[in-house]
Amino acid sequence: MKEKFNRILILCLAAALFLFAAEFLIDLWFGDGDGSITQYNLHSIILSIQLVLFSIAVILFFRQSVFHLFSNEKGIMAQVGKVFLFLIYTIVVLLLAELMSRIIAPSEGTFDRIYPAEIARHPSPYVMFKGKPGSLTGYGNEVYNQHGYRGKYPSVPKLSDEFRIIMLGGSAVWEGDTTISDFLETGLKSHYLPSASVYNFGVVGANSSMQWITVMNEAIVLQPDMIVFYDGANDIIHPLHYDPRPGYPFNFLIYENNPFLIKSFPALTLFAYKSNLFRLLAKKYLAEKISRQTSLRIKAGYQTEEWRKDIADVYLGNEQKTNNQCRLMNIRFMTFFQPTVYSKQNLSDDERNFAESRAGEKQHVEMLRNMITGSAETDSSFYDLSDVFDGTEEHIFRDNVHLSNAGRKIVAERMAEIILHELRKQGD
Repeated sequence: MKEKFNRILILCLAAALFLFAAEFLIDLWFGDGDGSITQYNLHSIILSIQLVLFSIAVILFFRQSVFHLFSNEKGIMAQVGKVFLFLIYTIVVLLLAELMSRIIAPSEGTFDRIYPAEIARHPSPYVMFKGKPGSLTGYGNEVYNQHGYRGKYPSVPKLSDEFRIIMLGGSAVWEGDTTISDFLETGLKSHYLPSASVYNFGVVGANSSMQWITVMNEAIVLQPDMIVFYDGANDIIHPLHYDPRPGYPFNFLIYENNPFLIKSFPALTLFAYKSNLFRLLAKKYLAEKISRQTSLRIKAGYQTEEWRKDIADVYLGNEQKTNNQCRLMNIRFMTFFQPTVYSKQNLSDDERNFAESRAGEKQHVEMLRNMITGSAETDSSFYDLSDVFDGTEEHIFRDNVHLSNAGRKIVAERMAEIILHELRKQGD
């Protein structure tokens, strides 16, 4: 009987290891490159079979060996054997927990994002990231255009009767079945500017530094009549939660601490990072160990008055540089300082609960909003939309900055009014 159990145990282990090797080889042909074909259902099937096989092997192993652990032998070698056996038990249990966690709670990593990094934040020269051309945006069957943006892309030369507007911003510009840029184009066309075309250059996570580079590197040569920024929130909020350095791209610290770029990378930590169980249980530790966020915050003067002033100066500096360059190119430029849930007067119950649960962020945002709007009072290209929802009681904000469809329409209508007013004032 004992020999039969041993044969079954060995067969189960051999079969599980064979499946592991098979998955690794399959991945070389059509997987995602890390030795496990995580993008396919076959991965979950193999994991489940491996878990069953290992579970059977563990039960048989425990049945055959547990009596040694509780035997009455007192010799030194017997005690050493018991310690060794206990360590084997611990490793086996951890391996089973690892397999089970990969099936029940798969974790891609410590720095998971709401939007997949390889799609919405695909690496792109000069601006860090844009959408991945040709991939799905997450809105039905829509895909990013060849330049990494949603929707149409400006052709050159433009038609002589087209009034071309390029709109830049973060996810608040990018998002929606109907985007702010869509609503803005409709509003302009229905109010005495039928030749208006608005192009969406929104990028998930973009800040004003990235927008400025986009204008210089890409937008200006596309013959726009007007460039519009709808922004501010990412410049203000990202340093509070992510990379603390004013003006740095979203989580630049992750790129900066790439183990292939630094000499003293934490080898044991990165080795353990392959474990799904470790990633689940040690998220805070990994985030700090890899990102070194605490030391960066100390260097940046995190949460100090000077730090907030730097954030405001970087943001306003980028707007001013863009405005100056546009004037040289005879392009109109307008910045719309986006509203947040913290500037809305009549909050819905959900909006109020959200705002009250983030008192620290609310204080930070309001302090910077006052700094920025105060410094931009004399800037004729700067328009504060913080009051756009005054008198609106319905639920508008899904979180701190992202809007419902109705909210995007209200914002676009206000922007259209301001744009048309400025064009009439200038005699265009």
